[in-house]
Amino acid sequence: MKIYYLLIILFFPCCTWSQLHLLNDEFNNSNTLANWQNINQVEGWGAEQLENLSINIDAPGKLFLEPYTSAWFEDYRGTLIFKEVTGNFSFTTEVDVWNRDRNGIPSSAFSLAGPMIRSPRNITNPIVDWTANGENYVFLAVGRANDQVPQLEVKTTEAGAIPYSFLEMEQVASTHNIQIRLARVGQYIICLYRFPGQSWIVHRRYHRPDMPNTLQIGLVAYTDWFKVESYTPFFQNTHVLNNALSPDPSTDPNRLFNPDIQAEFEFARFTEVIIPPFLANSNLTTVPDADLLSFLGEDSQAVSIKNIKLVEANIKLFPNPTKDRMQIEVLDGSTFDRVKIYNTLNQLVFDQKIDTDQLSIAHLDQGQYTILIYAKDEMIGIHQVTKF
Repeated sequence: MKIYYLLIILFFPCCTWSQLHLLNDEFNNSNTLANWQNINQVEGWGAEQLENLSINIDAPGKLFLEPYTSAWFEDYRGTLIFKEVTGNFSFTTEVDVWNRDRNGIPSSAFSLAGPMIRSPRNITNPIVDWTANGENYVFLAVGRANDQVPQLEVKTTEAGAIPYSFLEMEQVASTHNIQIRLARVGQYIICLYRFPGQSWIVHRRYHRPDMPNTLQIGLVAYTDWFKVESYTPFFQNTHVLNNALSPDPSTDPNRLFNPDIQAEFEFARFTEVIIPPFLANSNLTTVPDADLLSFLGEDSQAVSIKNIKLVEANIKLFPNPTKDRMQIEVLDGSTFDRVKIYNTLNQLVFDQKIDTDQLSIAHLDQGQYTILIYAKDEMIGIHQVTKF
């Protein structure tokens, strides 16, 4: 896989680039489920709205979500499996959405799944702590929205705003193998998506200065809106909505429950980002898509844990610091054929094929650089070096 890498060297006090990758999950080990938080448990709702939740069990190599009737809209709080991140970041996942019969899109309106960015709420006992108009989040999900076709639904919810929850739907080709990326850059949330073999598309941008520095980032699945809306938000939030409700306090008790979605997530990858200097102080809701894609697109934001481990264990460059020349050593004996070097402004200053383990940087100015080592167009190592 060809990788273009835009290095970020800004470090945050809580989650630095070197730490953020530790949140990644390739969903190939069921034990990693313990690393995720469940909003039902964290906020003490006492109503597990996920009928099925697993990693590498119901769907091998994937996170599997199958919700009961539930929704995210205004004060309706649905399912969320999340981690907390401080500062700027991008979060990328790949999702497949099916109906429960596994033969098409969901039959129930507003049955979708995808990533969410949410402001934490100070709730541990909802009976005491919960108040209306308290939800603040952005998500981009795929599935069926208001039509019987594959759709994307993007939603921004802001307490006190009019409308409180604002959503937009758009038809897409499929509910399968769609990659979705949410990025937080300062006060802005950027939503992107792509299908296999295609380029990233900037879908929506939001200015959300209300969101705190630390956010919940994770995955949601929801379904069966027209049954959900027949309950009050607080009742939905504190109950499992299914046929076990007796009596059913719905305003439409004759409407049958129809939860009809299964969501499979291929991976969850976190990467730190920083706005390039030429976009400093820009309104990111109005700049051209190409400017956003210059640092949020490509595969640079989906750095795998494999590559991070190689940074730490597989590649050595020495001496470091150096004045003019370094030696590249690949500890497992692998060959490499290309080197790229970026300066602290994320500008590419060297890109060349090499057939030796000796690398000259005598032509570079003094300062810090990031060296990327490639083998057959795949990045196999990253190192920061100092030229004196």
